[in-house]
Amino acid sequence: MTYRVMAMLLRSSSCPALAGGNGRAGQDKSERYAACHRAEGKVAAPVYRDVAGQHAPYRVQA
Repeated sequence: MTYRVMAMLLRSSSCPALAGGNGRAGQDKSERYAACHRAEGKVAAPVYRDVAGQHAPYRVQA
């Protein structure tokens, strides 16, 4: 019982954090991303790195 209550509290407390962010900034970043890496993550020019298959923290860092 205690495990279930703790799990529910942890899950419910993280929901507002997931909803935060700046939608306009995200849209701007996605447009710049697509210009270099295309939608599928493969580069348009050899000077840019492939991001397809990279782990999430690597992509977020950019």
